[in-house]
Amino acid sequence: MANVVLNFFKDDLLPKVIERPVLSTVAVVFLIVFLAQVISALTFDRVIAYTEIDYVSIHLPSELDGYTIAFLTDIHQTPTSVLEEIADRVNKREVDLLLLGGDFDMAQIDRALDVIKTISTRGGIFGVYGNHDDPRTLSAAMSARGMTLLENNGTQIVEGLFLAGLSDYRTGQPDLSAALEGALDDDFILVLTHNPDVTMQPGFEQVHLTVAGHTHGGEVTLLGLWAPALPLVSRHGQRFRAGFANSAADTDVFVSRGIGRHLFRMFSRPQVVFLTLHES
Repeated sequence: MANVVLNFFKDDLLPKVIERPVLSTVAVVFLIVFLAQVISALTFDRVIAYTEIDYVSIHLPSELDGYTIAFLTDIHQTPTSVLEEIADRVNKREVDLLLLGGDFDMAQIDRALDVIKTISTRGGIFGVYGNHDDPRTLSAAMSARGMTLLENNGTQIVEGLFLAGLSDYRTGQPDLSAALEGALDDDFILVLTHNPDVTMQPGFEQVHLTVAGHTHGGEVTLLGLWAPALPLVSRHGQRFRAGFANSAADTDVFVSRGIGRHLFRMFSRPQVVFLTLHES
């Protein structure tokens, strides 16, 4: 019997016996993760998430406490029926301002904007263009429907709130200084941009909050934690995948997962954002 035991260790049989349950465990974990990814893609990731965010800032004038902004971005080829559902939900929310973060399907821009124009706001509808948009076509289409495209310029929405919009980081020449011309010292400065990478450029120490899209939340992620293809979209890896991040100047940047998709989403639900501003 002793010889059998000695031979067991001598012939390295023990590691081989141990390897089998380890490999089996790895296979089971892989299968579970794979099934979770597929189930998510076929169910949750096809349903719009309406995200409520309360943003508190010491820079917000007390008169604007409770000011509500809806943010839609990366619409792409979203079906009309889905856009109509979104418009209905936003109308029920009775927002003060609607922001559009760019990236439409330019072949269907009139269809999309005809639905969006049914959204009622107190302060108007403003947008920027993305890397998939033609700025002139988008500007004309928005203007014809009473909306405003911002291209390195800004506007006083109400007293104490200045909105600046930037040209696209990839296809245009964003100029923050030009966009902030006219902003007052006591204004809460909100920047609208398509690509969050622009916030790594100098000058954002003047900005209180930036909202962006472009990354689709990584679109295909591993359990919502890591997006392998994101470095192809952003020069800053996972930094601007989704949610809150910091600019190079350490100011707040919020990145929406957007509404549309290129192929399919995995653990990256399409998203409409309701942002309510609060005085600190």
